[in-house]
Amino acid sequence: MLKKITGTLLFFGLFALPSLSAETGWYGKAGVSYSFAKTVTVEPRDYSYAGGPGAQLGMGYDYGDFSIEGEYTFSWLNNDTVENPSIGEDFTTNGHQTLHTAMINTLFHPMEEFDFKPYIGLGVGYGMVAWDSSNTDSGIDSDDTTFVYQVLVGTYYEISQNVSLNFEYRYRGLTEYTIEDVGDVTSDHFNELALGLIYHF
Repeated sequence: MLKKITGTLLFFGLFALPSLSAETGWYGKAGVSYSFAKTVTVEPRDYSYAGGPGAQLGMGYDYGDFSIEGEYTFSWLNNDTVENPSIGEDFTTNGHQTLHTAMINTLFHPMEEFDFKPYIGLGVGYGMVAWDSSNTDSGIDSDDTTFVYQVLVGTYYEISQNVSLNFEYRYRGLTEYTIEDVGDVTSDHFNELALGLIYHF
């Protein structure tokens, strides 16, 4: 019986070694991003957006196999076209959309013993979205607040004991919100590629 218990402890102990040996502690992060393939639906119109820049700034705690972090993000997307099936034609606008968010992310990265550390994560938060769009007939200048969610997939690369580089893909979505003179936005989602620097204190 003792041999069975000892063998079981050793078996689970071997799997626990990477977690026990992984470094834990606080870290800060900063990064830049590029957003693309954004689609917004305001029935019956669909707004499409060209790419645009963004930035992230945050702080978190690394528990070994996973991290919990808070971050501020900013995204700027240039408006491209508006598709309006009800009138059977599209028109081009020259405005933009900005998004400020405060997010809480949970990241899972079990391969701490390697220089390249892949991870996957989920995030939820709250944001303020603003529309500034104009064309020959009308103009839009309005904002609203909304809940934001995101899925993150990326990898860290350890440059030194305290500094890591990370490359990341994000899928981001916003819950329903309202823009004055436009209507209720029922669907708003986009993709984002981010490059960042992480410092472990």
